[in-house]
Formats: sequence, C-alpha cells, structure tokens
Amino acid sequence: MRFYSLILLPVLVFTSCNEPEEIASPQRSQKIEITSPVIINEYSPKSEYENEFGEIADWIELYNTTDSAVRIINGEWSITDDLSEEDKFVLPDTVIEPHGFLLIWCDNYDGKSDGLHAPFKLSGKGEELILFNNGTEADRVSFDDVKKSVSYGRETDGNNEWKKFKHPTPGQSNTLFDNYTESRQ
Repeated sequence: MRFYSLILLPVLVFTSCNEPEEIASPQRSQKIEITSPVIINEYSPKSEYENEFGEIADWIELYNTTDSAVRIINGEWSITDDLSEEDKFVLPDTVIEPHGFLLIWCDNYDGKSDGLHAPFKLSGKGEELILFNNGTEADRVSFDDVKKSVSYGRETDGNNEWKKFKHPTPGQSNTLFDNYTESRQ
C-alpha cells in the first residue's frame, strides 16, 4: 500500500494600490447536502502552480470533513470531468488526515507516474467535476469560464458556500487569507 504525503506549496501574497481586476465567476452551481466524508474543496482550472515535475498544472483539492482519518482504498474513490466516464481517475491507496487535504494534479499524465495525477486537464471554459465513492456521487461542482491565477473554493473548508479566491490555497485551509473576491451564486 502506498501512502502519499501532502506537499504544501509556498503561497506568495501580493498587494497592490490598484483596484482588483474583475474576474468572471462561475455562474452555475449545484448545491447538494454534504454527507460524504470527502468532498471537493477547491479547484483551479487556470493554475499558475507547478507540479513536482516543474510544470504548470491545474489542480483539485479534496477535503476530509471528519474528525477521523479517511482511508482511500484503490478503486473505491474516483473523480472525473466526464459523467459518462465516472472512473476517469481512480484514487490510489492513501489516507486523508482529519480535516486534511488531498491535492490532485490535473495535468493529463498517463497514470504511470507516482503521485496524484489525473489523466485530464480542467477546462478554463467551464465544466463539471464529479467525485464518486463506490460508484455513488459524493460531490459535484460546475463552473463556467474562469480567468488565470484564481481558484474557487468553499469559503470555510467543508461548508457549502463557494467563493472565488484571489490567492489560491492548494493543500491548505481556505481561511488562510482574507482571500475572497466574490461569492459564487
């Protein structure tokens, strides 16, 4: 069994005297009651973060909503951007610590490399992300066109209110900064 450790990436904070740039926000959202122990917590379709190969890559952050570690068993959990292919990326054996994060790089790798690399990229023009547990939908988020260098995440880790973040927080708490630019309706 392989266990993956979470790589925390440095986050640079920039301040400016200029007014913030207006960035298009996702327009559609499906709010479902959070009942899954693991959910999609944040994502960045036009990321400026590098994976361990030094390549700029999109990413999805999963979050353990519970006070106990969640063991991800190979074959039980999957994530996709195509509902007709629900097992597009099957999560390998790993553990997500209580209230911890799991970062998945969406960099179109073939799955033969170590680490968490989905065999698809996120569309900056919008799409749907669906997380499955044993073939049952655990979480879903839809988004429209987004601009570079922002992410969308739950205002507080694990809650149901989504915000656009001017400072993405991959693998870290979404409450790290006073980070919000607008709500996602």
